Amino acid sequence: MYRGATIWARKTIESDVFFLKPDKWFKIWFYLISRVNYEDKGKFKRGEALVRYADISEACGATKSQVDHAIRWLKKCQMLATRKATRGMFVTIVNYSTYQDLESYKSDTNGDLEAKQKRNRSDTKDKKTKKANKTKKKDSVIFPPELDTLDFRKTWDAWVQFRIEKKVKLTPSTIKVQLKKLSKLPVLTATAMINQSIEQGWQGLFQLKENCKPKPEAPKADQDIAQWEARDGQFIREAEIAKVKELIPHKLANPKYMAWAVGLRPELEAL
Repeated sequence: MYRGATIWARKTIESDVFFLKPDKWFKIWFYLISRVNYEDKGKFKRGEALVRYADISEACGATKSQVDHAIRWLKKCQMLATRKATRGMFVTIVNYSTYQDLESYKSDTNGDLEAKQKRNRSDTKDKKTKKANKTKKKDSVIFPPELDTLDFRKTWDAWVQFRIEKKVKLTPSTIKVQLKKLSKLPVLTATAMINQSIEQGWQGLFQLKENCKPKPEAPKADQDIAQWEARDGQFIREAEIAKVKELIPHKLANPKYMAWAVGLRPELEAL
């Protein structure tokens, strides 16, 4: 007949032997905890006992194989220690005295509160870190020099948001490929291609339709020459020559303007 009592922490139901392992394993563990000495007695110290596989099997309704696997796992987790004996084996429950002492559980309330507060602080920090990383990742897009304008950046942000709403987010590799493709085009054309895809609900970037091609504004007499020089040559066509004619008389004397107009020399010479 066994006397006395054993102490079990409430957290036992969260332990691996209870929650993850076969039911018989916890039954074997419970039996061993209850079977060892609760105080030093004879040659057995507190937390020790002499047991046999047959006794464990009979008490727990487990097979020899189940007992063997359970004990091997308990030893691996350093919950149990055994050594062979003539009539069975000596079993020692690791930290038995600690777990069977009520004083060990008095600080659990404060400890749990502190642990919870620590987890909350950690969760808050993780959320801030993730948010910062997300913002950093969004801002980490490196635009080719040909596309690095304010208008293109705004259009690109709209494209990214459009893809998110479509639930087809842009991956880093897709961003790299698309920007490389767009960098080979004039910035106005690249911007128009993105706007076309957004308007049409497309998930990719395609060649512009005729009605979607950008139309440049007519140059103004007081427009800065540097801006003229930056305009893409493909928009300076025969249709543009007429718009430039009226500016020629007072611009011909400006060497910067003449340097810009080199690409129009055949047409200008005919004026």
